[in-house]
Amino acid sequence: MLLGYRGSGYYGMQYNPPHRTIEGEILAKLLEVGAISEKNSSAPKKNSFMAAARTDKGVHAMLNLLSLKISLQEDTVAKLNAALPPEIRVWGIQPANKNFNARSACGSRWYEYLVPDFALIGPPRSSSLYQIVGGCYREDGSQEVWDAFLEQARRRFSGDELYRLQDTAQKPCEDDPLMQDYVGLLSAALNNYRLPSSKLHALEAAMKEYVGTHNFYNFTTGKLSGDPSAQRHIKEVVVTQTSSRWISVRIHGQSFMLHQIRRMVALAVIVVRCQLPPSLVRNHFAAGVRKYIPRAPAQGLLLEGPVFDQYNTKLRNLKYREIRPDRITLEHMCRFRDRQIYTAIAQEETQRHVFCHFVRRMNCLVTPII
Repeated sequence: MLLGYRGSGYYGMQYNPPHRTIEGEILAKLLEVGAISEKNSSAPKKNSFMAAARTDKGVHAMLNLLSLKISLQEDTVAKLNAALPPEIRVWGIQPANKNFNARSACGSRWYEYLVPDFALIGPPRSSSLYQIVGGCYREDGSQEVWDAFLEQARRRFSGDELYRLQDTAQKPCEDDPLMQDYVGLLSAALNNYRLPSSKLHALEAAMKEYVGTHNFYNFTTGKLSGDPSAQRHIKEVVVTQTSSRWISVRIHGQSFMLHQIRRMVALAVIVVRCQLPPSLVRNHFAAGVRKYIPRAPAQGLLLEGPVFDQYNTKLRNLKYREIRPDRITLEHMCRFRDRQIYTAIAQEETQRHVFCHFVRRMNCLVTPII
């Protein structure tokens, strides 16, 4: 089953009752359209569910692939799409041999991360992050934006309020009306920042440091530095500026660990914000050296699609249909991505200021991470 989904409001891809998940929604609708029996509807494993890539809470997918056992009819796809909510679409279902496993057959995955250009603004002089960097920072227009924001903030909030809002030790709640007012003001100020082209090139250079095989144990949780499973191979990274003030970071790798991409992006963003050498990214691959890396927001992450190159070669040699969307399906997928996923990412920033909070939290970093 080829499918796409907008992850907002879902607790990830994997079935996890009582939480609302993509697999849970698919399972319920398969029963509704008669593709699985009542006795097999209580858990995905009864239908041999296996995803090519698991996505976490809030993460989207233009294309993912599920291997599963169902009763397939000519109109199953149409019935499923009629029953499913509009944020989940089934692109197609094709038969496979009984031993097919979506995860093991998948050779690599493409992900995309969207980050607003204002997230690359330099840290304010008064911030902990600026103090960590020391005197190597060169002015690029960032301080003018921060000075204007702080002037407005001092007029809006009392000294005690401003201290609590800016000091991470106070841990202000992001749902606090005072914090919402503060971040709304910050959002308006950050939108005045104009990204120099040099910073886009710097982000590309920092992200390309990940290409190759490295020890990514600092980029996930629950791994020791000597754990061989922390070795991951990144094939390619592509960084481009979109027309709407968002930056697209596309990453092609064999497989990824929990939170790995979000930490990869966060570290690269900090390197660029602080005008540090891209090569400093490599410090986080060193065995035995535990370093703290924050996570970039889940809302910016999108699974572009799994890749089945080796498996498709076998299918092609046997003259079987390959696992890939045709041209018409790909057009539908791209429209879904543009209207459902990209729009949701932009709307969430407008409504909840997710990346503004990310910038604010990074400013408060007190742990040297470089």
